[in-house]
Amino acid sequence: MKHLVILILLVIVTGCAKAPKQFGDFTTNNAVNNSYIANFLAKDVINQIDILYPSAKTTLYFKHETADKFGTALVKNMREFGYGVTEFSTPEDDLENTTTPSGLSVAYIIDHLSDKQIIITIFVNQKPISRLYDTSQENVRPLGEWAYLAS
Repeated sequence: MKHLVILILLVIVTGCAKAPKQFGDFTTNNAVNNSYIANFLAKDVINQIDILYPSAKTTLYFKHETADKFGTALVKNMREFGYGVTEFSTPEDDLENTTTPSGLSVAYIIDHLSDKQIIITIFVNQKPISRLYDTSQENVRPLGEWAYLAS
């Protein structure tokens, strides 16, 4: 009986655990919390996306929340650039609409390689494109070209 109680408690505690997030900003040095850097990175990402997917003809929808500074700047700049953008909504937010949004899915991961280097990977329709950046001295600059998998 004692083992059954422990097993039930473990199941309850495990059920309450939150799944780790797959997308978003994973930097720990807060480099992307700087509005200038977030906006610079968002514009650089959009310039590359526009090469691959023309803005006036493309609608994008986010697969995750964009509440961080980079995500907010990315959505704002995408709209200014001419993209149709549908932001992420949880099933609780939109109980009546269970359809997948139209357009290309978008997700991003921002992570650090060192204290002064971050890498951004953008997934457009699950196809990744990545670029490395130097964020030293409150400034930002790309450290190479965009890398992507050709289809």
